[in-house]
Amino acid sequence: MKPQKRYAIHAMHEIDAQVSREELAYALFRVVFDLLGEEIDDAGCDWYTDGERIYVCNKEWIVAENDAAARLVDAANVLHCGRPQHIEEAP
Repeated sequence: MKPQKRYAIHAMHEIDAQVSREELAYALFRVVFDLLGEEIDDAGCDWYTDGERIYVCNKEWIVAENDAAARLVDAANVLHCGRPQHIEEAP
């Protein structure tokens, strides 16, 4: 059974919640996986973009061509690494 998507928060009262940058970055990657329709096993490698494509590890491993997902990966990398990681920087 596939787990339910859980990103909606409905509050009737004001709440104070803390979410770390790391947790928010991982949440963005879950949204990316939803957009792509699958969870990608990245083998512990970094994720890179070129604006519309998403790469893992190097230029040879193109995960997807989806500009919305690529922008989310850039945002997650800013939270996780302090900046977007573009494919030109890949080893």
